[in-house]
Amino acid sequence: MQVYTNACLSHLNINDLDAAKALLGRAGKFLKECSNNTDLIGKYKLCQARIFEHSCEFNKSCLLYADIYFDPSFDHTSIFTAPSTETSAINQTRSDLLVSGITCAILAYPDNQRETYLKKFLLDKHILDSTSQSLLQVAEKMCKNQIVVLKDNSSFSADTQLVNTILKHVPLPNSPASHTDPISNINALFAAHNIYCLSFIYNVIQFDLISDILGLDLDFVETSPKNATRFVTQALVT
Repeated sequence: MQVYTNACLSHLNINDLDAAKALLGRAGKFLKECSNNTDLIGKYKLCQARIFEHSCEFNKSCLLYADIYFDPSFDHTSIFTAPSTETSAINQTRSDLLVSGITCAILAYPDNQRETYLKKFLLDKHILDSTSQSLLQVAEKMCKNQIVVLKDNSSFSADTQLVNTILKHVPLPNSPASHTDPISNINALFAAHNIYCLSFIYNVIQFDLISDILGLDLDFVETSPKNATRFVTQALVT
């Protein structure tokens, strides 16, 4: 089973999602006989989380990262350290896992579970170093239902570490096709959260105002099949 999970993670590192899914399917055949091996179960769940992440199903990946991170039965060192014969890109420390959980939480669609786990992840923010400070600022603002937008004059726009951290969890081919620059990509990914926040402020709001406030293309707001306006009632957005 470990051969398949390590191979799955290796394929995810090169964005080969189809091969990763196939390998995880093979690993799943051994789940019953490995049910008492928490290390292997942890690796399997990590593969699941990474696959959901690469598929931009952030609510599902957030729950799996939380399941691994907060389960005391898992030996995180064993789960996230690959054998010396494997690529070092598989290695993940406990802090790496926390960053992954927080990142998926801020990219997830707003719901009670997402809010709960985001707050739980932030309780351990002290284990992260200075390279994660902007990510933590974004997470803390979202916990308070505050709008987070990257613009030319914002402190976040110049933070390449924040942009790189987020885009590391969203392979560019899966990013909204209407955007070509990283800041626009991230504003689109934040759209669900931000429109949810706008619903507390406005009873009715025009699409062009959403576009202006949230730094989004008007075409994306109006027509993208995956845009966040579907999470706001028709009475709110006109």
